[in-house]
Amino acid sequence: MKIIATHVDLKGLHATGDGPPQDFHKALVCYLKNLCDGQAHALFSVGDIFAKGQGVSEDSSVASIWFLKSANKGDLRAQYTVGLIYEHGRGVSQDLSQAVTWYRKAANQGDA
Repeated sequence: MKIIATHVDLKGLHATGDGPPQDFHKALVCYLKNLCDGQAHALFSVGDIFAKGQGVSEDSSVASIWFLKSANKGDLRAQYTVGLIYEHGRGVSQDLSQAVTWYRKAANQGDA
């Protein structure tokens, strides 16, 4: 578990530029190493990288896949983000019913 925590810290440092120079490609590599453990925050971070096109080509369809994986693992930020994705049809077909479902899941965790 200590190794995983180190990877989590390193990917965050690469993403923010605190410590080593900001390098989204290295951050993505570090996030992907954590995906085998299914860490919801790593799944969300990969989605965020693709949504913003940081070190990769911007791709809302790929981002939505990663956000949904994170949301299904209970990540509040991802649940809210998936609500936005469905509400606005970013990378998925617009589906207001799904948007409401995901907003409710986030609200049930305290995101009002």
